[in-house]
Amino acid sequence: MIYCNNELKADGFDHIIAMQRYLYKYINHKKEFHRLKAHEKDYAFGWMNATYDDKGKKAFNLYKDVEAYEYVFFNIILTYGEDIASFEGEFFGPSGKIPHSQVLKDKSFFEMFLQIWKSNLRLHKGPYLSIIAPMFQQKLKELKTICKSEQELLSRELYCYGVFFYIYYKAKLYFEEKESKSIIFNIKGYSFVANIYTYCHIFNRHYVPSLNRGLNSTMNDNLPMIDVNSLLESIQDLIVKYFSVCSSLQSSTEYLLFKLNGDKYILWIKYKQLDELSKSKGFEIRSFYKCEDTKDLSLYDNTIDIAIEKGIVCSIPK
Repeated sequence: MIYCNNELKADGFDHIIAMQRYLYKYINHKKEFHRLKAHEKDYAFGWMNATYDDKGKKAFNLYKDVEAYEYVFFNIILTYGEDIASFEGEFFGPSGKIPHSQVLKDKSFFEMFLQIWKSNLRLHKGPYLSIIAPMFQQKLKELKTICKSEQELLSRELYCYGVFFYIYYKAKLYFEEKESKSIIFNIKGYSFVANIYTYCHIFNRHYVPSLNRGLNSTMNDNLPMIDVNSLLESIQDLIVKYFSVCSSLQSSTEYLLFKLNGDKYILWIKYKQLDELSKSKGFEIRSFYKCEDTKDLSLYDNTIDIAIEKGIVCSIPK
C-alpha cells in the first residue's frame, strides 16, 4: 500500500505526485500494481478514466485491461442503475448526455463481465463471496415471490446482480486496507465483532431501497450519526454510547434499542463462537435497521429513554 484511503481523500493532498507513483507501477511493474489495495486501484483508475491525450481522446482504455474490469463494471452500475436491465433511454454522466455509442459500449462490457460475475457468485470462494453469495440467493428467492411477470423478474434479477456486485466492490474498498477484515472492540468484558457479514447484511437489506422495493425490509434514513462510508465505525460508536448508560450486558443479550432523530432503531447482536476471536465467543453484530414491525416496536415496552447527545437516545431496560 502506498497511500491509505484517508490520505487520498485529505484536503491538500498532492494528487499529481500520487498519480505519478501509481502510473509508474501501472506501466512498469504490473505485478506490483496488481498487489495494491482495492481503494488504491479504484483511485488510480478513476484518475486514469478522466485523463485525455492532446487529441481529446481518453489516454487509457480501461475496457481492455483485465485489471480494471471490476472498476469499469462498478461504474457502469453506478451510471445506469436499474436501467442495466435494458440500457434503453437517455443517460447522463459527469460530462452531460452519454452518446449512444458509449451506451452500446457499456452494454457490451456489462454483458461480458456479468458472465464472469455470475461464475464468481456460483463458486462463492474467498472472504467476500462466501458471505455475499448466500445473501444474493436469498434475495433472488424473495424477488420471485413478488414479481408479477417473467419480464419483471428478469429485470429485477439483472439489477440484483448489479447491486450485489456494488456491495462486493464497496466491501473490498472498506475492508482491504484494514489489518483484519473486521472491527473488534471490548465492552464490559465482552468482545464485539463487526465483520464482512455485518457490513453486507446491513447494506443489502437496509440501504438500497430500489433493490428491496416490495420486499419486507425497512430502509434506514440518512442519519447524521451514521456515516455509510464508515458504517461499522458508526455502529461501534452507537454501541459504546449505549453501554455508557446501560449497565446490563449478558451473553443472552440479543438487541440494543435506540431512538435516532426521533425514529426507533434496533441493533441485533448474537453471542457465538467467532473465527475473528480464534473460535472464542463474543458478540457478532448482525443487523441494524429502522423499526416498523409491531413485533420489533413491542420491544420498547418497559424501557426508559436516556438522551446521549442531540438526536441519539438509548432505550434501556427499566
